[in-house]
Amino acid sequence: MTRTIIDPLNLTIGLPEGFVQPHSDLLEFCSDVETRYPRCFSIKAIESMPEDVVDWQSVALADGGTFYYHRTEWVYGGSGGPEERLKGYVVIDAHYFEVKATHQDKYRPDSTWCIPIIKTLRYEDK
Repeated sequence: MTRTIIDPLNLTIGLPEGFVQPHSDLLEFCSDVETRYPRCFSIKAIESMPEDVVDWQSVALADGGTFYYHRTEWVYGGSGGPEERLKGYVVIDAHYFEVKATHQDKYRPDSTWCIPIIKTLRYEDK
């Protein structure tokens, strides 16, 4: 895993080998971009977290903080198989971030693939 700085957000994250940032203007990271089933997630800063997420599933981050997330029903996406989407919010101290992830698979899409990566987020106070 490579520690990567997400400069505009003052975050660092541990990205597995093979993850790239295909669009430098978006904070989106993808693996397997040349395949039929890329895995992508995006992250952005937000001012506050919606109140309804307290009932969502949650996991603790390695460096403190919490990731609240919700998986959608499968969206049927054609010949690549169904797609599952994940939406979540990271809370680190008084800093809030929205996370979105997708996974498409011919048989069993699982958008929670990104959780081990999200758990490595750290806020770098500058």
